Amino acid sequence: MKSRLVLIFLSAAILAGFDMEAQETPRTTVEEMPTYPGCESGDMVCARQKMAEFVKEHIQMPKAAAEAKEGGVAMVAFVIGKNGKISDVNLKSDPGFGMGEEALRLVNLMIDEKIKWEPGREDGKKVDVQMVLPVPFNSAKPEQKKEEAAVVDENKVYTAAEVMPRFAGCADVAEDEAKDCTFNKLIAYVRENLKYPDEAKEAKTEGMVMTSFVINENGKTEDVKILKTVSEACDDEAERVILAMPAWVPGKQGGKNVKVEMTLPIQFKLRTSTDSSEGGEGKSGENK
Repeated sequence: MKSRLVLIFLSAAILAGFDMEAQETPRTTVEEMPTYPGCESGDMVCARQKMAEFVKEHIQMPKAAAEAKEGGVAMVAFVIGKNGKISDVNLKSDPGFGMGEEALRLVNLMIDEKIKWEPGREDGKKVDVQMVLPVPFNSAKPEQKKEEAAVVDENKVYTAAEVMPRFAGCADVAEDEAKDCTFNKLIAYVRENLKYPDEAKEAKTEGMVMTSFVINENGKTEDVKILKTVSEACDDEAERVILAMPAWVPGKQGGKNVKVEMTLPIQFKLRTSTDSSEGGEGKSGENK
């Protein structure tokens, strides 16, 4: 009887061990980030571009948002498992009016279409990695007559404006091309201007700095916030690059220039003999 009890306890301990391993907390930053099909290993720029293209192709404006002329950005988190499959999809930020549900549908559609990633790696081993996908919804409001013009709060910081800011050089492009123009020029700017801090290099510090900043009524960047830190040196460099940006074309609400908050993940990754440093949310920097 005693030996039987020992066997039961051992079996329970082994099962518990497997369960603990299965529920290992996913990482948000690893040495080699997950790779989207068709991208080079660890290329987060390509991965975010591919995801942006997927969203653009399949997104549907929710009826409630369209009728209310509302827009915003929904944030969806999901895990790329060791097997390269998407799981644990959950909504991090929901602007309402059905936009959160549509963002979830888009990520679950990736699962339905069996999009399989190359998993992330740490110390050469495959690991679970959590990703966050911003899904923007723009609902252009019809032009209003002056006497019907909505009151615009000039002190308010908008997260979604009727006309979103454009990066320098995108002022004259067509409206339907403005987002792609801004995306590409922002990537190029960060890649060209981001410098890897010596202190971070020596310490072999890597990771993604998640930032937010405001583009004011004059198109200048201000009020930089570090939402996810890597190190003081990397955080400071991310802030420096953002504040040094050329003037944007300001966002507009009710025909007036307004302040608009943007988010920008910047990844710091040390170069190897086979790759270069790149950053995220479709915006990247090749660190120097």
